[in-house]
Amino acid sequence: MNFLDIDENKLKNIVEYILDQNKNNIFLVGDLGAGKTRLVREICKKNNIDYVLSPTFTIVNVYEGLKRFYHIDLYRLKSLNDFYDIGLDEILSFDDSIKLVEWADIFPQIIKDGVLVEIKIKSETTRDFFIKEV
Repeated sequence: MNFLDIDENKLKNIVEYILDQNKNNIFLVGDLGAGKTRLVREICKKNNIDYVLSPTFTIVNVYEGLKRFYHIDLYRLKSLNDFYDIGLDEILSFDDSIKLVEWADIFPQIIKDGVLVEIKIKSETTRDFFIKEV
C-alpha cells in the first residue's frame, strides 16, 4: 500500500494501517531524517508509551505499554555477525512483543515475517510511505 504526500496530520493514518496488519515485526527503511524514529514514536504513543528515544547508541530500547516493544536501530552494526552476537535474531523471534527495526535494509536477509515500511522524503514537511507484507 502506498501513502503519498503524508504530513504530520496524516501520520495517524499510517500508524493505524501498520498496526492493522497484526504483524510483530515492523521493518523501517529510509534515509537519515526520513522519519523512522518519528513513526516509531507515533506507533508507541498509540500503545500508551509516551517516552521514546532513538536507540542509535544503545542499539535496543525496550518499552512497556499495551504490549512490550523492542525498538532496534541497526545503523551502527558493522556486520551480520554483530546482529547475531547481541541476540537480535532471538528478539525478532519473540511472539509476545512488537519489534520496530530501523535501518533494516542494512541486513536485508532479516526482513521477513512482518511489515516493511519504506519512507521517502518528498519535501521538508511531507513523506511518501510504501508499506508491504514481507
